[in-house]
Amino acid sequence: MTEKALERGVELKGTMDSLWKRREKLKSMKALCSENMDIAKSKTHRFDLDASKKEGGRSETITLSAGAAYAAICKDIEKTEEELKKLQKEFSDL
Repeated sequence: MTEKALERGVELKGTMDSLWKRREKLKSMKALCSENMDIAKSKTHRFDLDASKKEGGRSETITLSAGAAYAAICKDIEKTEEELKKLQKEFSDL
């Protein structure tokens, strides 16, 4: 293994570790959303989305339904898992 391949392996491992942590956090949020999708519940959590411009300036917050938050989180989990598969393949090819 060359030094360059070793450096890339270390970089990939760090990136994959971050993605695994992100995926676990997303799964936890997915479960929280799932618990709150029952409209008959007397108490539910709020799901807020903070949006701000990259250049700074005004930011806004909107409240999402548990269903909308759940759908967005599922999509994010899917993207994270796709990225992990791609990086794992590259790592195994080193």
